[in-house]
Amino acid sequence: MTEGKAGGPASNLRQEQLHELTIKLTKHIVMLEDRKTDIMIRLMDLTLDEAKDSKLQQAEQGLAEVEKQLGNTRTQLDRVKFCEQTANTALPAHTPLIEAITPTEASGLMTDGNGIKEWHPYIHHYNEQNKDQLTALHHLPRYTNDDEEGDDIETFLDKFQHELSTYGLPLDNYWTHLLPVCFVIEDDKWLRSHVSPSLGWRQAHTSIVHHFAGEKIHYQFTMELFQYKTHPNESPSAFVSQYWQHCSQSQCKGQ
Repeated sequence: MTEGKAGGPASNLRQEQLHELTIKLTKHIVMLEDRKTDIMIRLMDLTLDEAKDSKLQQAEQGLAEVEKQLGNTRTQLDRVKFCEQTANTALPAHTPLIEAITPTEASGLMTDGNGIKEWHPYIHHYNEQNKDQLTALHHLPRYTNDDEEGDDIETFLDKFQHELSTYGLPLDNYWTHLLPVCFVIEDDKWLRSHVSPSLGWRQAHTSIVHHFAGEKIHYQFTMELFQYKTHPNESPSAFVSQYWQHCSQSQCKGQ
């Protein structure tokens, strides 16, 4: 009779079972999130496919099924965690876990044999020519580093975070898939060259802000210099002196 008490053999066995079940459910949720990401990227790619109708329908059905499985698995995980905290609660009914689905090439990320994430070699960039086709990307903000009327980088990233949050997409899982399509090709090249896709969103956010904030200032300063003109009756030496004084007073001193 004492075996069922807290700390007894039965209690310890039950805790081990619950812990093992928690690990399995957590891994299953991660797998389903990866599968959901793959399907989301496929849906974006299929907007450029001429024979898209049947494929789109299949992808949408697959997405609905994955979201259903995610909901069920999260419910099970919540029940297991509750049971771990309650000594006399019976183990919850558990449905068998489905096999992991291998990520497709449509994924925005690829992983090498060492588990290191790599950028996908091709992303559909949103532009004037394809904007009507990439309907799935309409709600994402755009960033152009040399656009004086556009958002600064921090405002842009805030909007990006808001859109992903609105659609229930975890930033750490999805920023590597969706952020590149918000940039023009030149900025995406910098992103791929200098920011690791293995980073979490916070670390990536810091690197991106540091780079593009400096680039924005540098661009504005360069434009000011191009527009700097001599005044009437100003000698060449006086112009050069004023020009270098303007440089020394700028935020880009030394660049």
